[in-house]
Amino acid sequence: MGDLKLIQDTVSGHVIIKENSQYNNIKAEKVVVAEDVTVRLYGSVTDVVIKKGATVYIYGEISGNVENEGGEIHIYR
Repeated sequence: MGDLKLIQDTVSGHVIIKENSQYNNIKAEKVVVAEDVTVRLYGSVTDVVIKKGATVYIYGEISGNVENEGGEIHIYR
């Protein structure tokens, strides 16, 4: 997986993730994860779009839709 860019600030709204990262306080309406990116999301997300080859770990809650275009998603509550 390599090194993850650590994001400590609260992040909300629509988020496009283009690099391997970890968001420790996310409260997003929509998250789009780019191709071949690994991300860890701690918090809550409404909708997620996962591009080909991406891996998403959600530690918390997803309350809307998941659109998987060829990636992986792991949800931990």
